[in-house]
Amino acid sequence: MATERGCGFSAVLLAASAAQSGAFSVTARTLGGNFPDPNAAPALPFLINNPAQSGAIDFGGTIALGGTSVAPALNQLLATFTFQPQAAATNSSYVIGLAPASEFSIDVKTPTPDPTCGTAGNSGAALPSLTLNLVNTPAFTSAAMTSFTVATAGAFNVTATGTPSPTFSAAGALPAGVSLASSGVLAGTPQSGSAGTYPLTITATNGSLPNAIQSFSLIVAKRSQTISFGAIAGQLVSSSPITIAGASASSSLPLTFTSTTSNVCNVSGAVVSFASAGTCSISATQNGNADFNPAAPVVQSFSISAVAPGAPIIGDITAGNQSLIIAFTPPTNTGGSPILDYTADCTGGASARVTGTGSPMVVTGLANGTAYSCSVSARNAAGTGASSAAANGTPAISEITLTSNTSIAGYGAPVTLIASVTGNGQSGTVSFSVSTGSGSVVLPGCSAVALVNGLASCTAPGVYQNQNRREYVAIYSGDAGNASATATLSQVVAINSAVMTVTANPLPPIVSGRTATLTALIKMSSPTGTVTFTDNGVPVTGCVQTSVSLLPDATDSAVVNCMVTVAAASAGIKQYVATYFYPAGHISGRVTEQANIDVRVVAQGLLDYTDMWWAGTAENGWGISVTQHGPIQFNVIFAYDELGKSLWYVMPGGSFNAAGNVFTGSLYLPTSSPFSAYDKSRFAIGAPVGIATITYTGQSTATLAYTINGISATKSIQRQVFSAETAGPNLRINDLWWATFAEDGWGMNIAQQGRTLFPVWYTYDAAGKATFFTVQA
Repeated sequence: MATERGCGFSAVLLAASAAQSGAFSVTARTLGGNFPDPNAAPALPFLINNPAQSGAIDFGGTIALGGTSVAPALNQLLATFTFQPQAAATNSSYVIGLAPASEFSIDVKTPTPDPTCGTAGNSGAALPSLTLNLVNTPAFTSAAMTSFTVATAGAFNVTATGTPSPTFSAAGALPAGVSLASSGVLAGTPQSGSAGTYPLTITATNGSLPNAIQSFSLIVAKRSQTISFGAIAGQLVSSSPITIAGASASSSLPLTFTSTTSNVCNVSGAVVSFASAGTCSISATQNGNADFNPAAPVVQSFSISAVAPGAPIIGDITAGNQSLIIAFTPPTNTGGSPILDYTADCTGGASARVTGTGSPMVVTGLANGTAYSCSVSARNAAGTGASSAAANGTPAISEITLTSNTSIAGYGAPVTLIASVTGNGQSGTVSFSVSTGSGSVVLPGCSAVALVNGLASCTAPGVYQNQNRREYVAIYSGDAGNASATATLSQVVAINSAVMTVTANPLPPIVSGRTATLTALIKMSSPTGTVTFTDNGVPVTGCVQTSVSLLPDATDSAVVNCMVTVAAASAGIKQYVATYFYPAGHISGRVTEQANIDVRVVAQGLLDYTDMWWAGTAENGWGISVTQHGPIQFNVIFAYDELGKSLWYVMPGGSFNAAGNVFTGSLYLPTSSPFSAYDKSRFAIGAPVGIATITYTGQSTATLAYTINGISATKSIQRQVFSAETAGPNLRINDLWWATFAEDGWGMNIAQQGRTLFPVWYTYDAAGKATFFTVQA
């Protein structure tokens, strides 16, 4: 259509999207602030279909403008025609034929009309035709991502719809060697080192807004590579190291070799060394770089065969009893296979061989005193290796001698036997026995006496010295380095000679002014005769030439008791001597025997309360054994628990008060092994379970106050009289007895009144709990 200069008619085609189609509609609008539009942009239907056809634009009459018109400015837009395609409008352009009636008029109502725009009622003929171009905005149809590979040519087409056809541009860094053409072809060869992801923004334009924008990713991948690694021939473990050859990566990058069986073989660079027999597996790897991905590892395995081991090295050869002990170190070269065993060969006298799994090895069956030459060889799965250098050794012999502490034993007197063993670093034990009329008897406690510095000793009780001669035998057990050996001793015994000992009761010290009983015990066959006691050389009154009396049921033991009173205000050491007078013309030819005892006397001291104490018949069944040595008491309460089971509490010490009539000490309830199977490690005295105080109110009466496990009580107690003193002879054994530290924890209190004993055995049951046994009367 035509427009006059300065009248500003224009036609504008607007498309909502690339898919717009259908009929065009035309609207007319008079624009400008001074030109009101009474028609309010009426819609004027106008259809275009395929094929192109003529149509007409008809405003439907003259547009009457009201108000005062103002001359438009130069090139001012006065009217707009809007055409919108329908679905059937698919051509890129349409030609609209305009009918002659198509015209427009401009009514210029100004005081001085502009002659260039025409006058009121002025109209102009429309052009014979109007060409409409169909326009679509761009839209992407290709993927938003593609991949290239380093050093490999690649291409990708970026596509988009739109009319006219759009052109393309990219914002963002592209890898070196790759570019995007305006036609949309993304192509090129990514250069070395360009692997990675490249984010781009691609824009498609065709003059129709809005432009199409796509976020795009170009991924440049590393190249793949493979490893070529050929087979390796089998080797011997003794072979020299080999160098891997012919292995390579398709990338020409260097390979790395590692051993996956380091116990069999090892790799340093490309050099393989061998440690033991088995299968050697070597892995070849290439971890890639900026342009190549890691290659898949390739493993080659090959066998390594063992060889016979090297020779062991002999260290020391120790002489043994008919044997040699060979110490050696294994061969440094095992042949690549574990050592199965070793063989030791000794030649000299009779040859001997032994097989074992390690050092040392003991070769037996050799002759003591004979020199031997020995060697050791090792064997593995491949066979037996060379023998070690020979080493010499001579099996040892040992000797034993038996002596005693006296050339002539007294009748009934104990004898100390001493065994001396010589040999090669001898250890082991010695067994001592004596020959009796009924055969050989092992001496008590001497069945296996350990050698200490080659010596062992045993005391033969005096009971065996009761005939003119005794035969003693010592048998050495031998050990790994020494032969067993036997020695005998014929011990002369003085015919019917007496052995005498003297004891005092109560035990020293003795308080001056108090009395004590001295007992002389005479051991001999059918003892008769007399005994005289002297006090520092002065005969004791009433104890001169007192006849001996046999102990009940004894034929070789007799006693004489002597009551002595220590002079008041005396102190120090008093020596009492007992002299035994044989009957005249005794067969032994002896006249007297003497024994003495040194007694310590103190000026002041405590009364001795040693005895069995109880609460009387009203509380029969429990009691206290009191054992007193000077100012110390060792007391045991034997009683019962809440279930009626026997138990005992021990007071192993304590102290008297200044007056000497109150003794206080802690109570314990120990545990240990049962009496049938003593185990020293199980003895535990434990923490105190209470405390007890004995207040002596007289020579034979007292009170017991105790607290045990939080329970307190007080009891009246008294000496328990279980026998009256007799006029007959007796041996004083009233004391606490035990098995020494060797069996610490249990013991026996023997209370004696006359010739009657009241023993209480304090021991433990099978569970290790304290229990007691009594033997009465």
